Amino acid sequence: QADELARAEAALDAGQLADAQRLLGEIEAALRPADAPAPLQTRLQAAQARLAQLRGWQHWAGSRARDELVLQAEALAAATVGGDAPAEANAAADDAVAAEVARLSIRQRADLIHTLRQRWKDIDDLGGPGAQALWRRFDAALAAAGAPVAAHIAAQRATREANLAARQALLETLEAVDVATDADAAPAQPHDPARRLAAALDHFRTEWRKHGPVE
Repeated sequence: QADELARAEAALDAGQLADAQRLLGEIEAALRPADAPAPLQTRLQAAQARLAQLRGWQHWAGSRARDELVLQAEALAAATVGGDAPAEANAAADDAVAAEVARLSIRQRADLIHTLRQRWKDIDDLGGPGAQALWRRFDAALAAAGAPVAAHIAAQRATREANLAARQALLETLEAVDVATDADAAPAQPHDPARRLAAALDHFRTEWRKHGPVE
């Protein structure tokens, strides 16, 4: 067990607490206290105490980091035009923060919100989940800060749907002209259908280009 304990101690030195906890658990499960040498027992107890201490520091650091993330999220929400942020967050969003947020593009705002959420997830992965009340504050603030992003996405979707409907209508109109040309062409007026079709094609191309490139 000495080799495994050395690996656990190395994991503690490297800050790999999950690995250290797993290794120490395996040592405890395999070790018979009555048969274990005293030096090994002393090292094991020291490693367990150190793990508990590091876990405590990790939990404390995670709590502090979550508090900071909540303040950042609420400041972002309060600086968002039309953002529904808590009253205490409004005080945090001073003119400098509001000006900085106002300069963010939709893409930059979306990236910032994603980064804040990822940081929260990383803290959960390292130190375990935090208080639900704090998470709800964080999530609500980012939802408010993300309102312009959601509105932008909805507008893009509406534009795409409108363009698709307009293009479909153009295609149907062009197909109708083609069918009418075949059915209504008269021998006495051989060039009229061709002119009608050419005019329809010109109109189709002009209107199609108005909707921009096809996505």
